[in-house]
Amino acid sequence: MGSNLVIEVSSTTALSGATHNGALLVCSQPVTITTPFVSMNGGFACTIVNLSSGPVTFGSPVISPSGSQTLPPGQSAKVCAFSYSGGDAVFVDMPGGVSLLSAPGQVTGLTVTPNGGGSVVVSWRAATAGGPSSNYVVNYRQTSLGGNWTTLSAAGNILAITGLLSTTTYDFQVSAINATGCGPATSIVTATTTT
Repeated sequence: MGSNLVIEVSSTTALSGATHNGALLVCSQPVTITTPFVSMNGGFACTIVNLSSGPVTFGSPVISPSGSQTLPPGQSAKVCAFSYSGGDAVFVDMPGGVSLLSAPGQVTGLTVTPNGGGSVVVSWRAATAGGPSSNYVVNYRQTSLGGNWTTLSAAGNILAITGLLSTTTYDFQVSAINATGCGPATSIVTATTTT
């Protein structure tokens, strides 16, 4: 999997190399994460961000510099699985104390430009308030259907979205994210794809 994949986790989850390797896992509920090495395999790495109101618990024993098996709200952890001369290990790099980082402020200047066919280019300006952004979450949905958003991740301030229906109106929103949390979403911007 690519490093731009964002996966929301809201229930007990067993990490898997096929699904979670290279991903950013955003925990929206206090959940248990299990780390079965046999499913993760050596070379596995992902980042977990706890945006819930309670702790995220690692249900399998993990090696952690802090000695903790729980990730407090507003914190992030990097999870690695590897093999070495002493055997197989799962290492979770969790913070040892309280985060001094604040969530990013609101992203501004959201624009959506049709780019021919079923594609658009979404661009924005970084938030000037709050903590620094580590990534951006871009949400879009078909306006006439409403409901659930499709979520993409972007490292910079511009993202091309392809595979949309032509001559169809979509809603777009962007939020900045860091290890502490997600900043407020922009107002919805609506754009119609071209033929």
